[in-house]
Amino acid sequence: APEPPWRARAAVADPDRIVASLHAPAPGEGWTSDRLTLLADRLAGRPAGRLKLAVGVEDVADLAPLAEVRDPAGRPWIRIGMGWAGQVGRLAYRALGSDWTYVSAPGEAAVAPGQVDLRWMQAIRDRHADRLLVLLGGEQIRHSPGPTVYERRAAALGLPYVYALAPTTRPEAALAVLLRLGLAGASVTMPFKERLRSLATAPDDAVIRVGAVNALRPA
Repeated sequence: APEPPWRARAAVADPDRIVASLHAPAPGEGWTSDRLTLLADRLAGRPAGRLKLAVGVEDVADLAPLAEVRDPAGRPWIRIGMGWAGQVGRLAYRALGSDWTYVSAPGEAAVAPGQVDLRWMQAIRDRHADRLLVLLGGEQIRHSPGPTVYERRAAALGLPYVYALAPTTRPEAALAVLLRLGLAGASVTMPFKERLRSLATAPDDAVIRVGAVNALRPA
C-alpha cells in the first residue's frame, strides 16, 4: 500500500514570549542616541514581546543613551551595558528601564563581560538594596577592593546600599545617568577630585580649604 502523505508544519511560538535580541559587544566610540536608535530600529520590526539591546560600554556615561532607546509599539526592553563599566546598569537594571537582567551561576565564570554573580544579586534583593553608592574615577579603579569591602559591610549591617565601580572620562555626564539609576552618593577619586569641586553646592570646610572633593551626595 502506498505510504500516506505527510504534512510538515513548523511550530510557531507566541510572539509575546519571544525576546528579539541584538548584541553589539565591541564598545562604541562613545555611544550616542542616534547610533543606538539605529540599532533599536533594527529590532523594532521583529515579532517579539520584548526587545533586548546589549552594547559594549567603556564609560558609565554611555549608559545614558541606552536608557533612552524606545520602541514605537511600547514593548518592554532589556537594556544591558556589557563590560565592567556597564556593571552598575546590571545592578540597577530596573532603574535603567529593563524588565530583568542576566546573572552568572555561583562559582562560574561570567557568560558575558560585566555579568553579576547570582549570589550578589540575591544578597542585594534580600536586603532590598535600592540605594546606589559608587566609586567614580578613571581606569585605575578597575582594581579597587571597594565593592567587596562595602558590599560585605552593607550586608553585615543590613543596609539598603549597593556599591559599584563607575569608570568614566566624562564625570558630569556619568553623574547624570547615575542619578537616574538611584545614586545616593559617590566616592570621588583621581582624576576628578578638583574638577568636580564646582558641582558642590554645599561644600564643607575641608572642601573649601583644599579645593577638592572626596565624596558627593545628591542635595
